[in-house]
Amino acid sequence: NKNLNDDDCVVMAHIFHASGALPKLEKLGLDYIKIGDAGVQALASAVGSGALAQLTRLDLDRNRIGDPGLTALAQACASGALPHLTELSLSGNQIGDAGLTALAQACPSGALARLGILYLGRNIISGHTKATMRAAMSNVIF
Repeated sequence: NKNLNDDDCVVMAHIFHASGALPKLEKLGLDYIKIGDAGVQALASAVGSGALAQLTRLDLDRNRIGDPGLTALAQACASGALPHLTELSLSGNQIGDAGLTALAQACPSGALARLGILYLGRNIISGHTKATMRAAMSNVIF
């Protein structure tokens, strides 16, 4: 899967959204594949449609995801589309304060109530924003 890119992610998201192809999928690993904001925005659209509602783990480590991609994913999560998500891996991307703030704003609604682990290392997030996130999600291991 190391040769996938944004276009491939768009196709996968369309399949998830249109056909409900994997309604019981619990773990989705899209790490180390060079997807960026466009790919994650497409994935967020599928997530928002409820197509991946059974996910417990989403691994997006070591890609090219920035604030627009995480903001789109956070908005999908805020709608309650990932009620079973327990682990979200976002390390090694290009996420900054705006993306993490969007995720923090999705959390107080209870939309990610089961999230227990959030990996954020190797991004460009300020210490202040990380502290705000920890306060918003006190039950999550960072």
